[in-house]
Amino acid sequence: MIATVDVYDFLLRGIQQANVRLQDQDIINVPVYNKRVEIVGEVKRSALFEVKNNETLQDVIDFAGGFSTQAYTARIKVFQNTDKDRKIVDVAKEDWSSYRPQNGDKFIVEPILDRFQNRVEISGAVFRPGFYELEKGLTLKTLIAKSEGLKEDAFLNRGYISRLNADNTQALIPFDLQKIMAGTEGDITLQREDKVTINSLFDLRDEYIVNIQGEVRNPGTFDYADNMTLESVIQMAGGFKEGATPNRIEISRRVKNSDATLSTARTAEVFTVNVDMDLKLQGEAFTLKPFDIISVRNSEGYTVQKQVKLEGEVVYPGVYTITRKDERISELIKRAGGLTSSAYADGASLKRPGATVVNPNDKNAINVQEEESKKLLNLKRLQESGVKDTLAVEVEQQLIQSDLVGISLVKILKSPLSKQDLIVEDGDVIRVPRTLQTVKVTGEVLNPNSIVYLSGKSLRQYINGAGGFTANARKGGTYIRYANGSAAAVSKFLFFNNYPVVKPGAEILVPKRAEREKMSPQAWIGIGTALASLGAIIVSLLR
Repeated sequence: MIATVDVYDFLLRGIQQANVRLQDQDIINVPVYNKRVEIVGEVKRSALFEVKNNETLQDVIDFAGGFSTQAYTARIKVFQNTDKDRKIVDVAKEDWSSYRPQNGDKFIVEPILDRFQNRVEISGAVFRPGFYELEKGLTLKTLIAKSEGLKEDAFLNRGYISRLNADNTQALIPFDLQKIMAGTEGDITLQREDKVTINSLFDLRDEYIVNIQGEVRNPGTFDYADNMTLESVIQMAGGFKEGATPNRIEISRRVKNSDATLSTARTAEVFTVNVDMDLKLQGEAFTLKPFDIISVRNSEGYTVQKQVKLEGEVVYPGVYTITRKDERISELIKRAGGLTSSAYADGASLKRPGATVVNPNDKNAINVQEEESKKLLNLKRLQESGVKDTLAVEVEQQLIQSDLVGISLVKILKSPLSKQDLIVEDGDVIRVPRTLQTVKVTGEVLNPNSIVYLSGKSLRQYINGAGGFTANARKGGTYIRYANGSAAAVSKFLFFNNYPVVKPGAEILVPKRAEREKMSPQAWIGIGTALASLGAIIVSLLR
């Protein structure tokens, strides 16, 4: 028995009427196609399909599952094969049921155009901006009504319509919105793809702000409002700080009509205003204008407490508050009960890290970070110029970060209020050590260590006690850093070295000799050539 099965009924429609039960020794023969076409583009199932002689283009579309939602269905393009080349045929929608596909046809279903035949747009100061249907006879006033009307901040003096010309270039049509809405000027009939723009008042001006700075809790910038008063802005900024003075508040205002040709032309208008400390409503308030800058000053004589720390061998060490602007070290030591019996006054040091370290809220604080950056920049400049006689990187950092001020506490206590007796500052740390008994030797020595101090022992003897200089030591650059933070270097007079006096607790630092680049063979050849040329010149002159 021979049976013929059309698989398309099963694959495309799920019909199994001609389904044959298979048995042992059955042979399934799948013949080659006679006519095959392809359909691509905006169909649900792009593929190659076999077509019978009696089937049409409509059947091929059905095989492909029909069109997608974006398909252009007015006509379908067909690429056909001829005996010599290819050709293209447009098949209109009414001919799909009669067109007989040929072997090798390729049907292309194109997408619809991305354009609207009845669309207009409105944007800006309306309640519902967006796209709308272009109805027959739609006018500008009608479109505004469709978009729920104008906002309160709409700019009524002028609007504009962006319109496409016949050649797709842009045209701009301005209109007086106020007159059109009032009916005193003719309405405008809209066309396809018209875009209506109505600006807001805020779009056409700078954002109005006021700024407040100084002694308020939350200084900054605030949005301007009509009839905004000075007291209102101070309240918005959290009110006055404790040290603020309400008697001399300064408001600076922009000048609009200044004569720029005069050298004395005003650049700002300044007002000085007194307000109530409790911001009570009393009398006529000062009304602000956009871009005003309010400056609240500090109260005269108001000062935040400044403190100094005493450490070490004083009778009552601890933190002390500075009582006067001109309080000195001797007075502070006296307040602390003086020195103890084991105090080493020669080794007393003053560390002055700056007020920013101790009290960052103090406006009179010194910018320590800027000073340290200058120190680091100077050190780098020296290194780049070839002077590499410093110690290790750790020592470099210690030198950069040193805040010690060299003082002589012995002279200060002996002659109070003298030039040596410095005025203390916020954040100062005064350390008075016990009697020191060692001297530290570091740097380019064979055995860096601490050596017992002996009166009268010279600097060279201490270096010998550390094993002497290394081969890379720069002997002339040796210096001493004393316990009080001061330093002294080795000086030279004629052919003799003058070594500074060593005191207890001092540190002797021996720097490293600058590295020198070795002469390359090319450099030696160049020197030899120059000497030979010089010798030849001398010989020729002697002849």
